[in-house]
Amino acid sequence: MAYLDVITLDDAKTYLRVDDTLTDDDVRITSMIKAALSTIERMTNILVYSRSKTYLFDDYCVRVYDFPINSLITPADATVTEKGLYSIYETSNTSDTELVLVVGYVDPTDVPNEIIEAALE
Repeated sequence: MAYLDVITLDDAKTYLRVDDTLTDDDVRITSMIKAALSTIERMTNILVYSRSKTYLFDDYCVRVYDFPINSLITPADATVTEKGLYSIYETSNTSDTELVLVVGYVDPTDVPNEIIEAALE
C-alpha cells in the first residue's frame, strides 16, 4: 500500500473539481497527495499505510511514537509498555541493536477521515 491507496488521484481530482478527462495535471496532483500525507505523517507520527520500520535500541530501550503499531518482527522477545502517546520496547539481550515493527494502517479505509480531509485541504 502507498499514499495513492489512501487518497486516489480520482478522489483528489473530484475534491479539487478537476475534470477527470483532463490529465495534464495528474503528475502534479499525485505529487501533492504524496507531499500532504508525508507531511501529516511527520507532524503527527500517524502512518497512513503499513510498512516495516527499524528503530535502534538505546540502553536496551526504544520509545516508539509511530501509530498504529501492527506487529513486532524482531526481536521477538522484546517487551512493550504502552503509554499515552508512545510505546516503550525493551530487550534484555545485549546483542539486540534494532527493533523492527510493522507500523501504519493496513486498510486505507481505516485511516481517520480527519487525516484525509486535512491532506486534501
